[in-house]
Amino acid sequence: LLLRKEIFYQAVQSGIKSAEAQKLAENAVAEAQERIAAQRKAQLEGIEASKEAEKQQKVKRAEEEQRFYDYAYQMAEKMLYHDDVLGDGTKARKTIKPDPAVPSLLKGSRRLGIWKNLEGCQDHSLGFWSEWDLRAARIINQSLGPENSFEEQIQWTEQGKQWPYPIDNEYMLGPEAEVPFYDHIFLERHLAGLGLPKDGPIAHFMELVCVGMSKNPYMTREKKMENLNAFAEFFNEEKQKLIKKLHEEEQLAAQQA
Repeated sequence: LLLRKEIFYQAVQSGIKSAEAQKLAENAVAEAQERIAAQRKAQLEGIEASKEAEKQQKVKRAEEEQRFYDYAYQMAEKMLYHDDVLGDGTKARKTIKPDPAVPSLLKGSRRLGIWKNLEGCQDHSLGFWSEWDLRAARIINQSLGPENSFEEQIQWTEQGKQWPYPIDNEYMLGPEAEVPFYDHIFLERHLAGLGLPKDGPIAHFMELVCVGMSKNPYMTREKKMENLNAFAEFFNEEKQKLIKKLHEEEQLAAQQA
């Protein structure tokens, strides 16, 4: 994967289009793997690899494309089977493991006192170039796309399409994450300051409105307060008198029936 990205990046820098560069990177890495596997098999069996087919295949390609194929082969030769057989066919050197019985110089508790002030030893770099490298890597990764389902889920999580783990029900709530729950539930306490009657049909209606909005998880606190203020403006003094009169007439008619 890293080798394909490197070939793709160099091809794009050379002026090749993204689609052609992607196809070139995939073909170059695949051919490099096949060549190294064949060469390794030939070295293990003691058979000399045939170079005539490679020469004919190189003639068919353009010089610009052949440069990427050769680079992919050289890098793949270093990355694949480097611990088994060397380039000249000899066995690889044995890995020398450190002896745990030998005391380590890095684990001593006594300080040498060479660097007393570490302010001048800190690495100072411009953030612009770090962002530039991250942007270039992000563009290359986007052009190639996710390689498996894990990378696809990581991409969805970064885009906000999938919740991160552990699951948080308040993920990406925005400003509502700072609003306490009682501001969404206990809305009846705001009715006294809106000039609405404390009893009667209007009070009963507003109580139902507050209960309904307290159970609505999709409305923000500002939206709920806007609804209460809108009902308060609607039930002005004239409407209150009219509703009270109609309610009294309805009760009188019910008693006479």
